[in-house]
Amino acid sequence: MLIAKIIGTVWMLAWFLFLFKIIVKKVNEGLDPFGMIFSLVLTWLLIGLAPVVIVKFGWGFIR
Repeated sequence: MLIAKIIGTVWMLAWFLFLFKIIVKKVNEGLDPFGMIFSLVLTWLLIGLAPVVIVKFGWGFIR
């Protein structure tokens, strides 16, 4: 179970850093920072956090 928690944490952190890198690049190119922050948060929730939450609830249901 510890390995699954580590993998989940690394997954969320990796996606956050990847998306943060994209937002910095786009804001430096002149795009609206507030719109980019909203899209960053929404994308991170869907790709970075949702799979971890689904696996966590599924694991609790199986146990």
